[in-house]
Amino acid sequence: MNPAPPQVRFLAERLIAREADDSNLFGPAVQVFDKFRQPLATLMGECGFQALVSRSLVLATRDIPWLRTVELTSTGDLKELKKLEVQLSPEEITEDRVVIVTQLLELLVKFIGEYHTVRLVRETWPDLPRLHALRGRAGSPEGPGPACP
Repeated sequence: MNPAPPQVRFLAERLIAREADDSNLFGPAVQVFDKFRQPLATLMGECGFQALVSRSLVLATRDIPWLRTVELTSTGDLKELKKLEVQLSPEEITEDRVVIVTQLLELLVKFIGEYHTVRLVRETWPDLPRLHALRGRAGSPEGPGPACP
């Protein structure tokens, strides 16, 4: 599978930065998932949301092998993350949470398209500065592309 376009990764980093707090290193990634829960569950049902989260975690395990130990509960929560914080360095956690959120965003782009993904992000984080296209022009992942509404 091709790596995510840089714009998708950059958006994941921005969303995590918006949710950052000092109490829990994985907290920002979990909060991103939680903020997507309501609008996505409305769109695809709670089971659909859980399937999307589950798939994004499975895809992320290619880059993050320890993620196989994390369970998705029936309520859509990520179990065991708190225990893992003591086993991983802050640098690993910083990178891994970006990979996890990037996978979720990539799946959203594939399933609902770039326009609707950007729109969903803007509705969920209205204070986020103007977003640019998540994919480059003419199939190229390079460059920011045009601004999206």
